[in-house]
Order: sequence, then structure tokens, then C-alpha cells
Amino acid sequence: MRVCFLRPGPGPVEHAEALERAGADVVVAERAPEGRFDVCVACGWRVCGEAFRVDAARRAALVLRLEHRALAPERPERLAAVVAMDLPLELLVTSAWLDAAVAEQHPASRRRVVPLGRPEVRVSSERVDGPLRVAGASAAVLAATEEAVVAVDEGFFDVLVALDEPLVEDLAAPAVAASPLAPILGAFAAGATCVATPTEGRDELVVHRQTGLLADPDDPVGAARALDALARDRALLGRLQAGAREVVERWPTWEEAGRALDAALGEIVTAEPIADPALAAQLMANAVGEAAKLSAYEGARTDAMHAWAAPLEDRARALDAGRPSTAARLRARLRRSA
Repeated sequence: MRVCFLRPGPGPVEHAEALERAGADVVVAERAPEGRFDVCVACGWRVCGEAFRVDAARRAALVLRLEHRALAPERPERLAAVVAMDLPLELLVTSAWLDAAVAEQHPASRRRVVPLGRPEVRVSSERVDGPLRVAGASAAVLAATEEAVVAVDEGFFDVLVALDEPLVEDLAAPAVAASPLAPILGAFAAGATCVATPTEGRDELVVHRQTGLLADPDDPVGAARALDALARDRALLGRLQAGAREVVERWPTWEEAGRALDAALGEIVTAEPIADPALAAQLMANAVGEAAKLSAYEGARTDAMHAWAAPLEDRARALDAGRPSTAARLRARLRRSA
């Protein structure tokens, strides 16, 4: 089977690598390549329109997360990210939560669940006395902790903090969307547990008080209290790490994920095509084009407003600098009344 993966920018596509190891002939590109393919797989909303320019018998989209949720509500690109899910594409969703969410929001979609692979399970370093080693925590979470914790950027750690990620502001450097489950699988494979929000399917892996602890969204203090509990109760920490280890050891490896993807694409190749691609390609091109124009217009309007306001702000600062202070005015008034 010959498969083309379209990605929006440079970077690895782990499912493509796994599929190639499973025996498929795989090409990864950012634009429609030459040649005939059995399946074209778009990795993200930015390249869904490009998928219809590929000479392929079938077309699919790899859904690692609901990408529109990573964009601020006022971003016009959200329209294109949502429209992409309604195109005549076979959707390859990577978690049970995603399957249910896509089914609810796009009930006419044709979906198949293909797993993420897990990293190699490693043996963590022996537990040493000292502060709780924490990865992924924001400054707000660390500042709110009461027990001794230390932020770790590399090497072994005890706990990963996996809260809702900030909205994407810079769209100039597109990359393949990352699954919210991938960092948790990596942490579990490294012998750690996790403090996470029950959003975007994270609670498929982080089961409260079994494999980790759950915190409410937008609550850094709650996440900090969870870290405090683990820092105080090392027996609880050990139980959660053991539970996390059991989960990740049962999770499919990337080799198994590659074989599962190969089987899903084989089913897609033999299934009836969804629709004529010409209309879908034009629909997506129009959505992306109009979103880009609206984004540029909003950016230009914001810049113009700032430019218009700048002289007024300069004038106000100049007036403030030349105006006597309140204390000086009071002293002058007292002298006149004496």
C-alpha cells in the first residue's frame, strides 16, 4: 500500500514512521507530491484542502486533537479548523474521547480509532530523599505549592503536570498537532505519575487516585495542592506511579500502532469513497482563504488603532510630566491661604 502523509510544516509524523515500519510505502510531504497513492492522510486542518490535490484513491485525516479548541474564539482560523472535520475525509481518531467528541459535533463523519503508540518503558532512577521532582508545571502552579518541589526540565522526574495548554497565538510556524495524551504516556513510561485536568481525554490515562490525580481546569492552586499531597505522602506517590506503569505497559507500542493503522487504511481502501473531492477542495480553499483575509484585516485594524492611540498617550504623558504633583498644589494653596 502506498500512502502519502501531508503535514503543515517540518517535524516528525510518528504514525507515518510506524506505518512505514509496518511495511507500507510512505511519503511525507507538505505539498501534494507527484505520483499515485492508495491513501492520502492529512495531518491537521491546514493541509486538508491540499489532500484533495493529491492523486489518491482515498483520503483521510489524522485527528490527534480538536484543533479549533487551541485557537482563541476570535481567531477566524477556527472556522477552517471546524470545516475541515466536515470534509469528505475518513477520520482517523486517536482516542476514545476524540471518537465520542467528533461523533457529537460531526455526526455524519466516518471515523476509525487508531491508537497512539507509547515510548519504550524505562526504569526510573531509585527514589532519593528530597523535594518532589516535577515536570511541566507552570510558574503559577509552582508558586502556589507549600511543600518542597523542584522543577525538572530533563532527566527523571516524579510527577508530570498536564493541564490545559495555552491557546495558540503564533500561526506563522505551523506544525503537526500533538496529542494531549502523548506527554502523559511518555511520563508513565518513564516511571512518573501525573497531575492532569479531565479534559481532551486526559482522564482516559489519569484515573484519579489510581494512576494520578485530577485537578479542575484553570485552577493552578488546585494543581499545587495535588503536588503538595504527593510531596507529603510518598506512599501515595509510589502507588500512583505503580498504577501508571501498569497502564502504560498494557498500552500499544508504536509497532502495534503501526499495524493497527495499516489495517484501518486497508479498510478505507476497500470501502466506498465518500464523495466527489472537487467541491470539498474548493470549500476548504475558500474557508482557509477567507479566514486568512479576516485575520489579516483584524491584525491591520488593531495596528491602526494602536498607531492612532499612540500620540494621545504621548500627549497625556507629557501633560502629566509638566503638571505639578498633588502635594505641590496643596503646599501652594496653603501658602496662599496663610
